[in-house]
Amino acid sequence: MALIYKTTSELLSYAECPQKHQFGYQMQLSPKRPRERLEEGTILHRVMQEYYNTREPALCLAKLNRLLDGYRARFEPWARDKADRDAIELEIVRLRAVVRAYLELVAPRDYERYAFAGNEIEFAFELWPARVFAGKIDSLFIERESGAFVLVDHKYQKTNTGEDRFVKYQPFWYLIGLERDPALGIRCRRIVYNLVKHPELKLTKEVRTLEALEDRIYEDVKMRLDWYVNRPPAIETSEGMLASAERIMRVLYRRSMEGPEDRYAVPSRQCDWMCAFKPPCFDPTLSQEEFHKLYFIRERAHPELSVGPEEKAA
Repeated sequence: MALIYKTTSELLSYAECPQKHQFGYQMQLSPKRPRERLEEGTILHRVMQEYYNTREPALCLAKLNRLLDGYRARFEPWARDKADRDAIELEIVRLRAVVRAYLELVAPRDYERYAFAGNEIEFAFELWPARVFAGKIDSLFIERESGAFVLVDHKYQKTNTGEDRFVKYQPFWYLIGLERDPALGIRCRRIVYNLVKHPELKLTKEVRTLEALEDRIYEDVKMRLDWYVNRPPAIETSEGMLASAERIMRVLYRRSMEGPEDRYAVPSRQCDWMCAFKPPCFDPTLSQEEFHKLYFIRERAHPELSVGPEEKAA
């Protein structure tokens, strides 16, 4: 029997909208146009990993500049006019300010409290025979005071889609994965969120240049991050929480095997503006030619993982 892998991202995609799950995981489609939230979160993660590996802010900023050059190169072909190009440059300014503040405030204080144990730690274990649950954890630390393992999850911004009521289970699924993976067997005591929400500042009469805007954003981000660092949102784990999270995991896993045409398929109102699969979902007359301009088929259902064979969900 072929192994079927499902991840935390896949289960949350199904929880948000079964039709989105159908396009993204069963049909293995990806939009050709880059997605801002995904690109920005990836940049933050890569810079933080560089810092945890090297603890050299100068190297991190150099990496950030290379990543932002790549960000610009990926989005510019999709710019229709000067307003789109200005929006790309403004987002680059925001990203640079966020990461600068993050490197100055969050990363050093992480090291004061925690000893670094690793980045991008993969886990995989069988929920049922040939039904594997897998994932990748952002960072793992050891609390200096207690010696306990602590899971750290970096968030570029708080999710605001239909998956909200389920996303709270994600870190507990990570904890279960760390403990159940036979090659790991790590029991974590706490979960810590590094949550960054960049400000939505506009160009004003007082702030006409990107350089001035960057300073304005940077000060705002510093204030927000300083508030976070002094009040870190940490979750103490308990057996009851883990048992509840595992029940939800199993329910979503089973339902996601059924496909979108079931009684749970109720698209959320946010799909209309958030989901990358809006055209085929809301426009059944979309031609094959138009469809192929928008999407490509991935070779693997979960390209972020290196574990196990990648099978299309049956």
